[in-house]
Amino acid sequence: MFLRDQKGQALLFVVLMTSLILVLATGALAVAGAHRRNVRLQEQQVQVYYIAEAGLERALARMREEPDWLDGVPSGGSVRMAGVEGPYAGGEISEVTLQKNPEGMGLRVDLTSVGKFIGAQKTLRASLYLVNTRSLLGGLSLLPESPMDLDIKGKFSLEGTGESTPRLLLNGDLHLSGSASIEGDVYVSGEVVGRDRVTGQIHSGLQDLPEFPAIDLTYYEGQARQQGQYYGGDLSWSGTIPLNGVYYVQEEANLSGTYYGRGVIVVEGDVTISGDLLPGSEGDALAVICLGDVDMENNTVNATIITEGTLFLRGNAEVEGAVLARGISFGQKGKKDKSEGDEEKITGNVTIRYNDEGIPQDLLMGVVTELKILSWEEAHPIF
Repeated sequence: MFLRDQKGQALLFVVLMTSLILVLATGALAVAGAHRRNVRLQEQQVQVYYIAEAGLERALARMREEPDWLDGVPSGGSVRMAGVEGPYAGGEISEVTLQKNPEGMGLRVDLTSVGKFIGAQKTLRASLYLVNTRSLLGGLSLLPESPMDLDIKGKFSLEGTGESTPRLLLNGDLHLSGSASIEGDVYVSGEVVGRDRVTGQIHSGLQDLPEFPAIDLTYYEGQARQQGQYYGGDLSWSGTIPLNGVYYVQEEANLSGTYYGRGVIVVEGDVTISGDLLPGSEGDALAVICLGDVDMENNTVNATIITEGTLFLRGNAEVEGAVLARGISFGQKGKKDKSEGDEEKITGNVTIRYNDEGIPQDLLMGVVTELKILSWEEAHPIF
């Protein structure tokens, strides 16, 4: 009887222990399965985040590479960027939208990107502040590293063509006297004296003026070499000038004549414009990008001029297009440099006539303008 009781207790103990082991094993398997599922979900969340982020990066790249496309986007409305959507990294950039609005001297751009990966979906949003080349090439822009004192005395005019209204953008103080006039808006970091000589709005004391853009010489040199238009020494052009694409000059350039086509000339040294430089037909456009100084006297130039040095305008000098420079001078080269704050009276009649139709925007890809990321975040974060 006693042995039978012991056998029964042992059997009960074995049954209980077996049941406990089964329960523990089942729980462990359930925990392990849940852990694996959580790991997979986390991996999917990480992957879908990168996919959505790739949509924002593609949108940024298109904005930089196709400035004309961004210019054509209407302000205030939301546009779908179907060209940057599609399969990516095993998932899909399913939707990317852009909205732009004018803000200050530039644009505020809001981007939204939706990424999908297996069962996961994530939305990222980014807000950017962009000052593009079109914003800087709005007439006359003078952006030295340190504020300058621009004192214009004599016959000077900044005017527009047709419906193109110019603007003066200046890092420094502006003093207008004599016959100087500006038929447009003025944006300065300092003060304006001679306000009655400005027909448009005056914005003074600005603290957020854009900086002078960087020039991507590697890009332009590569394009010129690829097109067979690289010059290892000086360049002298006159008479009839056929243009097609990018030209790179390692030393100095002397330019005059009539050009046909569309082109940009990038010069590491100085540029002398020794005679009139004019388009031969409608639709022709020229941009001159210079790391040194640009010097012209008693000439008419139809071109976009971008110089990291000083633009010298002497005598009866006329520029139709747009000017972006670090400094400007109305005196003899080597004697006075307005970026250093000299004062000089214009002896001739200097005119800068803004014409946006003559700006070859598609050839200014190497002019790297300011882009600030204001925010970059997930639309509905979990944590």
